[in-house]
Amino acid sequence: MKTMTTISHLTQTAPPQQLLKLMMLASSNLPIGSYTYSQGVESAIEQGFIHDEASSLAFLQAYQQEVLLNFELPLMASMMQLSAQKNHHSLVDSLANFYGASRDSHEFLLESQQLAQAFCAWLDGVLDLAMPQDWIAQGYLPLFARLAYFWQLPIADSMMTYAFAQMENLTLAIVKTLPLGQMAGQRIIWQLGQAMDEPIAKLCQTQASKVKTALTAIHHPQAVVAKLQDIAPQFLQAQQHAQTLLILINHLQLSASVPSLAELSCHHEQQYSRLFRS
Repeated sequence: MKTMTTISHLTQTAPPQQLLKLMMLASSNLPIGSYTYSQGVESAIEQGFIHDEASSLAFLQAYQQEVLLNFELPLMASMMQLSAQKNHHSLVDSLANFYGASRDSHEFLLESQQLAQAFCAWLDGVLDLAMPQDWIAQGYLPLFARLAYFWQLPIADSMMTYAFAQMENLTLAIVKTLPLGQMAGQRIIWQLGQAMDEPIAKLCQTQASKVKTALTAIHHPQAVVAKLQDIAPQFLQAQQHAQTLLILINHLQLSASVPSLAELSCHHEQQYSRLFRS
């Protein structure tokens, strides 16, 4: 058994108000209705992919890598970094709209929009903070990123908070559906969390570099045309904002494609008996 030792870090603290905001965003009691969604977990249980603690951990590890680390967290970091740049709010909007377009099923699209709507109701009712209607339509993750930037929260802490809330919610969906037990659920959440420190620290560095490179390319029209000739010549006749978004996504290396999860969601839409809305 491990023992606790005294360390110098005990005197280092995050600003109390900043910590409070992160804790509120991570709380499972945040009244946005996330507990009614399972992000494909219920369908995976129905089809036998998830049936015990080991298979639950394996599924969530794959979700953590393919959905969070490969797409959602890099997108969040990029949105926050672009928000800090002058005259680039249109690029933030473009990434937010790209997130909405990346929803692979009707269920996932509705989930993101309904969570955003409930999130805005919480912001308005509790914090007296109103959000533009077009931000609500873009979905939950873009709204989360905008709020984190507005609150001046560190990017790494914001990503960890979002990831923890997602993984805790999916784990609870499994615990509610399978005869798994709270201790098993806690072990799963702990193991998932332990694997996030290094990837998130790396993402903060790599995405900052990618955003800088993307902005350099976008600001040089000739380079944009040359790049489009290489990766998507059919876009040469597209509107300028579409060309810019393509270059941005290409430089940020965002991959939103998870076909297996989309298939699970489509199956869930036709599932005979359901506890969750996704």
